[in-house]
Amino acid sequence: MPPTTPAADARTLATATLPLNADCTAFCGAHPGLLAAAGYRLDEGTRTRAGGVWLFDCAGGRLAPAGGVAGLAGVLDAGWAPPAWALPAPLLLTATADGAVTWWDVREEEKDGGGGGGATFGLEPVAATRAPPAGDSRPLALHVAPHPTTPGRVAASFSDGSLAVADAGGGGATTAAAWPAHPLEAWTAAWSPDHAHVLFSGADDGVAKAWDARAGGGGGPAWATRRGAHGAGVTALAPAPAGVLVTGSYDERVRVWDARWPAAPVEVAECRAGGGAWRLAWLDPGAPGLLLVAAMHASFAVMAWDAGAAQMSVLETYAAHGGDRLGYGADWWPAGAPGGGAAVATASFYDAAVHLWAPACAAGGGGGGD
Repeated sequence: MPPTTPAADARTLATATLPLNADCTAFCGAHPGLLAAAGYRLDEGTRTRAGGVWLFDCAGGRLAPAGGVAGLAGVLDAGWAPPAWALPAPLLLTATADGAVTWWDVREEEKDGGGGGGATFGLEPVAATRAPPAGDSRPLALHVAPHPTTPGRVAASFSDGSLAVADAGGGGATTAAAWPAHPLEAWTAAWSPDHAHVLFSGADDGVAKAWDARAGGGGGPAWATRRGAHGAGVTALAPAPAGVLVTGSYDERVRVWDARWPAAPVEVAECRAGGGAWRLAWLDPGAPGLLLVAAMHASFAVMAWDAGAAQMSVLETYAAHGGDRLGYGADWWPAGAPGGGAAVATASFYDAAVHLWAPACAAGGGGGGD
C-alpha cells in the first residue's frame, strides 16, 4: 500500500448516493462547481446495463442535486466540452453501453429563489454517433475524449478495441474516422496537448499507442509501448505538454513516459498506486504537478510529479470511500473550491457513493484546469 496521510488532513466536504453504481465524476470547466456523476447497473439475467447521469451544484462545498437524466444504457464515461469550445451553454459528452457517444446540451432551467436549493439543469441530446455492430452485438463505448481546442470533435474508445473520431455540428454528428486499434478492450483515449491531430489510446492488451487521427489509423500507430512494459491492461491516460504522458494500469502502477521519441516512448518514472489505476486527472494539465488517481481497491490517492527529479510520489490517500467499494470516478474542482484551495469529486462503484473532499496537499492552492 502507498503511504497514508492521516484521515484528518483530507476534509470530506459532502457526500451523495446515486441510484445506480457510480463510475464517473467530471467537473464542468465552463460552469465552475457544476459536477456530473454517472453510473450503471448490470442486470445479470439479461446482461444489459441501465444507466444515468446526475448533476450536482457544489457551491459552498455541498453536493446539491441539480438535475440529470436516467433511463439510458449504462453510462461508462462522461466528460464536458472544454472552455476553448466557447459554447453558449455547457455541453456534456457520454459514452454508453449501447455503443453510443452522445452530445448533451445542458441548460439552466431554474435559479435559486433564495431557498438555498441552487440551480436546476436540463439535459437535451443534440447529436449522437454509434459504433457499428461487431457480429451479433455492438461494442460498448468505454471512454469519451473531447478535443481540447476543436469544437464538436470527440474521440471515443470501444470494447472491441477500436477507436473513433466524430464531429458534431448543425444538429447532427458524423464519424470522421474509425479503426481497429487494439485486439482487446480499448479502455481509454486522450488527445495530445502538443499536437492537435495526435490521439493516445490504452487497452487491455497492456499497450499504449499514439495515432495520427488525420490518417484514421492508416499505416498503424506512430508508436507503441513495448509489450510487457505494463504488467496488465492500460486503463487510464493523462497527457501533458512537452511530451509528458502518464499511464495507469491494472498492475497498480502509474508510469510517466517521455512521448517525444519517434519510435517508442521512454519510461522515466513509476509509482505504485496500491490498486488498479483506473482514472488519472491532473490538477493543472498545462503545468503538471498534482495528479489525482482513482486506485480501485486502494480507493484514491494524490500523487506529485517532480519533473526536475523525474519522480512521481504519493502525497496522500483518501480512504473514506473504503477500498472494497472500488474507486472509479475522480476529477478536480480547482477553481473556486471552498477555502480557496482545490477540491475533488470521487465516486466508488459498489456503494454508489460520490464524495466531495479537499486534499490537504492542495490546501490554499488551486491553479488552472478544467
